Amino acid sequence: MVLLPTLLVTWMSTCLLSDSFDTVTSLIPLTRRAYLHKTVITPPYSRVAFQSTRVTSSVSPSLSSPTCLYSTQDEDETSDVIINNAAAAPVESDAGDTKDVESEATMIQKLEAKYTTEIARLKFSLAEAREDLEQMEGMADTFENLSKSLEERLDAEVEEKTVELQKLEQELTEKFGEQLEKVKYDAENKEREKVFELVSLQGMISDLEDTIQKMESKAKEMESKISGLRVQVQDEIEKKRAELQDLEAQLTEKFNAEKKLLQNEIQENDGTIETLKKEAVIQQQEFQEKRRLENERMEEIINALKKDLNNVTNDLKKKRAQEGSWRRAINKTRTDFMRQLRNTRMEAARELKKVKNRMAQDIKLLEEKAKEETGKLTQERDRAKEDLADVTAAKIELNNELVSFREEMTELLAETKQNATDELDAFREKSNAETTKQLSELRDDLTEKLRIATEKAEAEENRLTEELEKMTEEANFQTKRSLRLIADLETTKKNMKAEIVATRDKANRDLMTLRAELTKQMVDAKVKAEFEYSELLKERNKSVSERDSKIEEQAAKISSYETERSSIRTMTRISVQLMRSRMKKRLKSTRKGVANVSRRAIKRKDGTSRLAFMKRRREKKGGDGSS
Repeated sequence: MVLLPTLLVTWMSTCLLSDSFDTVTSLIPLTRRAYLHKTVITPPYSRVAFQSTRVTSSVSPSLSSPTCLYSTQDEDETSDVIINNAAAAPVESDAGDTKDVESEATMIQKLEAKYTTEIARLKFSLAEAREDLEQMEGMADTFENLSKSLEERLDAEVEEKTVELQKLEQELTEKFGEQLEKVKYDAENKEREKVFELVSLQGMISDLEDTIQKMESKAKEMESKISGLRVQVQDEIEKKRAELQDLEAQLTEKFNAEKKLLQNEIQENDGTIETLKKEAVIQQQEFQEKRRLENERMEEIINALKKDLNNVTNDLKKKRAQEGSWRRAINKTRTDFMRQLRNTRMEAARELKKVKNRMAQDIKLLEEKAKEETGKLTQERDRAKEDLADVTAAKIELNNELVSFREEMTELLAETKQNATDELDAFREKSNAETTKQLSELRDDLTEKLRIATEKAEAEENRLTEELEKMTEEANFQTKRSLRLIADLETTKKNMKAEIVATRDKANRDLMTLRAELTKQMVDAKVKAEFEYSELLKERNKSVSERDSKIEEQAAKISSYETERSSIRTMTRISVQLMRSRMKKRLKSTRKGVANVSRRAIKRKDGTSRLAFMKRRREKKGGDGSS
């Protein structure tokens, strides 16, 4: 009965140290750490980080802190959402090539942050593994200390019992003989079992040290692999940065080439505008030259009329003395002539007024059309700005050049309008002043000369009528000439208007062609940027898949490491529990055996105690039983 617990303990220790250890560990449930490592590969909503959970020998592995679980779960969810959004985001590069380059740079920065967080997480798990190893070493040390203390306690108890047994030996040696020999044999067996237990404990401690060394070597291998992964990730990030820099340089070169082309087109437009300005100046000079020639002709005609009037007055002076009836005829002819001159002057004034009104209306129409055209052009400019807001400074320069071109055209129109109005006003004032002055002079001359030439006028009545007919013909000729001048003015106005419309249409056509070319270039650049962006996304997805596969491998290795560590912990816990129960049973059995011996103790034939063999052990310990 006494040997049963000791034999059971020895059998359990041999099972733990033998090949049947795998069967024992298979019965041990997985710890929470191993379960968490198995769930690393699951989706983000079920993934739970395992940094903050620690399993000790005194706490059950099923318990955990909910705050740590939820916090790590949120962090993993946010990081996984960032990666999924970056991988599955649609391609939106309407904002331009520079915006795509910036989005790629931010995406690479996010990937760098993700890699750094994963590396920090692995470092943290390695640190925890080291802490667990140190904890296991501490547990082994405590186990050794406990075993030593138990040995010392047992030795002390044995020595105390030997003292008591020595006292009882003298009383029991005389009564018991054979029973004492049996007790001696039992004590020797107990000592042998104790030695065997000590040897088994030393073997278990050596096995624990070997497993600790293996775990340290595995931790070093994990650190080396993590450093290799870090180097690979940094190399990939540097490659992506170099590719982005090359792409940015290519885009800048293309943009500069397009800018040069736009500048050349703007210079050509400036040349055409200058030629149009020169042609307008030449036409204005020709118009002024025509006006000057017409004024000279009018002056020659007026001088001829003055000469004719002088001749007529002289003839009238000669004929005035002849007959009194001629005076009436002369007065009549004079009044008719003056009335006709007044009528012609009024008609000329009306025609000039009509021409002026027509010119003012045409100028107003031109101004309104110019305003409408400028409004349309400003609306088109605003639309172009809204459509091409993200294109570079070259397009802004082009818009500024177009605005300056419109301002120059409006200034040119205003100058031509002002010159035309000034010339018309000057011509009108000059003609009015000359006519009034001439009429006043003629009136004075006629009043003075009619007093003298009333007698001569009657004789020259027929000739005067013929000359009056000639004068009417000349007046008709002058009216026709004025109408011709008005027609010439209208034709010049129409020509200027047609030229303005042609220049405006040409500018609109140039702007439309330039806009079409720019849109074509933008579409080509956009398609190319989308293709390059898709290629970059493919490469990024490939690198992410490789990274995920490596992380899964590392997680599997860490999970295997955690399972091994949990199995070692359970083994140590079971061994400690077995040792405790065995020590308790041994102490209980020794106390019970001593009580039984004290009851059945007998003395030897020579009077000595049967427990005298314990004296040798007592003398080795201290002579008097003290340890």
